[in-house]
Amino acid sequence: MLMPRIDEIPPEIRKAEGAKLAAYFSAAQDKEPNLSQVSLATEMDVTHGMVNKWFTGRSPIAGYRLVWLAKRLGFNPTDIRANLDEATKAQVDSEMDMIILEVMKRDPHARAYIEGLIKASPAYAELLANNNQ
Repeated sequence: MLMPRIDEIPPEIRKAEGAKLAAYFSAAQDKEPNLSQVSLATEMDVTHGMVNKWFTGRSPIAGYRLVWLAKRLGFNPTDIRANLDEATKAQVDSEMDMIILEVMKRDPHARAYIEGLIKASPAYAELLANNNQ
């Protein structure tokens, strides 16, 4: 099933998606008390207003941003939008890898933390090994 263009998502579906996003965000805040829409917007390189529009359903969220947000907040993106395609998911995986590498280059504390996580994930161990060459 093809995904509709983002501007073709009906308002009632946008509202339903927004309500689910807001609920997942609230659950993530329970685990991360310092998480805010502003900090999330900064991480995503968008405005706080845009994040608020996604959470209220006033604006639809692009598929690749939905997948990124799902990874960040710890939910399955198909719980929000069942018809996400595999290409969108793969694009986000690649972008996440690049973000992780950039953070590791800039922040030695983050690097140490991520390297600890890598020990539990062979895929990221390979990514790190390739980056250190």
